[in-house]
Order: sequence, then C-alpha cells, then structure tokens
Amino acid sequence: MLDSALAGRLDVRVGGTVRLTGPDGLRPYQVSGIADPPRKPARQYAVFHTPREAERLADSAQPRRREFTLLRIAGAQSAQVLRMLAWEAVLTCAVALLLAAVVCGAVLVPLSVALTGSVVPALAGGPLTALAAGALVLTVATVTLAGLLALRSSAATPGGLTKAVS
Repeated sequence: MLDSALAGRLDVRVGGTVRLTGPDGLRPYQVSGIADPPRKPARQYAVFHTPREAERLADSAQPRRREFTLLRIAGAQSAQVLRMLAWEAVLTCAVALLLAAVVCGAVLVPLSVALTGSVVPALAGGPLTALAAGALVLTVATVTLAGLLALRSSAATPGGLTKAVS
C-alpha cells in the first residue's frame, strides 16, 4: 500500500511495480493499493486542543498581575507592558516552532532517505507557513489579550491588594 502523494511522485498505478531499497537491497515490489493517510485525527486535534491551549496561555498571564503592578508602579506605561508581553509571546512561539522543526526533522529525514534517497524531505511550504503564522498570531493575540485584561485594574489600591468596600 502506497501513500497517494508518493504514488504520484513515483508515477505508479495499482498493479504496477516499484523498485525500493530494503534491508536485502534494491528489489521490485508490486503495488497492491494506493491510500490517503488519515487526516481526520489531525483536524480533530487542532479543533479540540487549540482553544484549550489558548485558554492555558491566557491563564498563564494572570499570576503575573503582581509583576505588572510592580512595573507600572516603577513607571512603565500599560503600552510598554503589552509590548513586552507581545515580544515574549513571539520569542516563546519561535522557540516552540524551532523545537517542533527539530523533532519533525529527526523523523522525516530518515524517512525521506529511505523512500526517495534524498536528505531533504518533500514538504508542502504553504500549509507549513500557514501553520506557523497561525501559531504566531494565536499566541501573540492570546497573551496580549490576557495582559490587557490583567492591566484593566489600577496599578495599586489603597490597603494593598484588597479593594475597599463601600
């Protein structure tokens, strides 16, 4: 059974033969069928886990409210604190994407060498770019919104963190 993209690249039809290198050397294999890999689980993961991750990122900014208060008491404006949060989000997302690329490369390079003989795996640039851009936009927007919500209150209230009851 071959993946449909690989079958297209090798220009092979069902019942045809393809020569692949295996542990016993180069030998012909008969193609018994062509199948598309299941993409539904990846879509389900993205649909169900993306909002959960966005909520987790938003919750991570809440404990930092005391830090924001100290920065604002020290003279930082709310816009400066939001810019700091946005840059932190960009750097965090860049590191996450870099680590994801390393892990994917560790898996895809040996697979590409085994299937095509090339060290460079055949990847679709458009979807990968859209995924990276979407991750960056979602991360920056979520962290900035959480920071904006955390900065809504005044920098300091009389009597410490407790608010006066009227």
